[in-house]
Amino acid sequence: MKQLKPSATIRRILPIAAFALAAFANADHYACSNDVPNLIGSIVRTDDAGNIVASFGQGVLSYPISIAFDSKGVLFVGDYQAGTVERFLPDGTYLGEFANVQDGMGSIVFHPDGSLLVARYDGGTIWRFASDGTQMDDYVANDGLSRHGQMVFDPAGNLYVTSWVDNVINRYDADGNPLGAFSSFAKSGIDGVVGMAFDTSGQMYVSEYANHKIKLLDADGFFVSDIATTFGEIEYLTMGEDGNLFVPYFFNQTIHRFAPDGTDLGEFAPILGSYQIVKGPLFYLPESITRVRGRIDAGDVNSLAAVDGDVLRVCRFVVLNSTEPPIQINVQSTSGVADPSSLTVHLTSKMATSGLFQQDLIMIDETGNLSPIRRTDTTNLTMKTVSLSADVPSTYVAADGNIKIRYNVRQVGPTASFIWCHAVDHVVWTVVP
Repeated sequence: MKQLKPSATIRRILPIAAFALAAFANADHYACSNDVPNLIGSIVRTDDAGNIVASFGQGVLSYPISIAFDSKGVLFVGDYQAGTVERFLPDGTYLGEFANVQDGMGSIVFHPDGSLLVARYDGGTIWRFASDGTQMDDYVANDGLSRHGQMVFDPAGNLYVTSWVDNVINRYDADGNPLGAFSSFAKSGIDGVVGMAFDTSGQMYVSEYANHKIKLLDADGFFVSDIATTFGEIEYLTMGEDGNLFVPYFFNQTIHRFAPDGTDLGEFAPILGSYQIVKGPLFYLPESITRVRGRIDAGDVNSLAAVDGDVLRVCRFVVLNSTEPPIQINVQSTSGVADPSSLTVHLTSKMATSGLFQQDLIMIDETGNLSPIRRTDTTNLTMKTVSLSADVPSTYVAADGNIKIRYNVRQVGPTASFIWCHAVDHVVWTVVP
């Protein structure tokens, strides 16, 4: 819950900085959840102990079947019923529809080159989408399979796809060329296979949906052993960082964990109608804001915690030219990762009064100098989320963990106006270690 804002008098006396909201990081788990009869879907976020922290996506999702994070920490959700891929920030902020893939979609997974693959549950094809949502050529034109299940990549960049109707796991190279069946009923006895996950040695765990079994295959796809017989219909598998398996039971409203030897470690979290659970990135909220130019008319650092209409409003009484941005603010947080593989900041804002504006989102390097990594967007009175990623992420993390952006706003169009205001609703950094 957000804290109450200070009075207007205090805001006028102390407009320069606000320290009220401590930055926090979450490397939580995200599970798709389905209330099937009512076609109400959501994403449930839990901590490492399985405690439910939050849920989001209600009203957007109807039947989420598969989830995946991209390299920038954005969550992509494949909605089977709606036939769309939706995007969220890890704190639940909705970023809009990424692609419409029609009906009958199945698993989604990111290719090592950053494109998104979508299995056609009924169509026997695998579609590929560029990072902007543009549909590319089919990754797999037609493999003759139906009822595609989970898709996973191995460390060499080969793709594996299950089909529970055909009792087979197909394999493709990095370009989508077929490499034949990795495993099948005839080869290993897999029957109704849906989910799969590799361990560090290259062996594969598979889930048999109807048989309620988890099996272990060797690196060549041959049967090793039955690991466990479970009490429910198993969906997609996820290998945890500790080597234990996350196992969703769709109809039993729970996700369990299993040790590599098949020992049931008990319930991880009570999740309704889940197909998949994945580990998310770290994310950080602002610790402080500093006004460089303009005046803070309403809100404080707490107003940047979520997209909820409680905004930080920064104004200039008179704007005579757009040479120097009339509104400039610094937003700061602290990263717990000194050398991340990815550092991205996301900011949601709009023009609070009439007119268009140009916004520059600038990362500030560890020495405090303005960096050349910047993004410019022009919009009007509609809230819009823009993102900026660092080219060399560690450059923008100071020795004390400080991460900082400068946000400039200038007018587009007439250069003379009065009571010119801008509203920032949300800032969040996503960090991938």
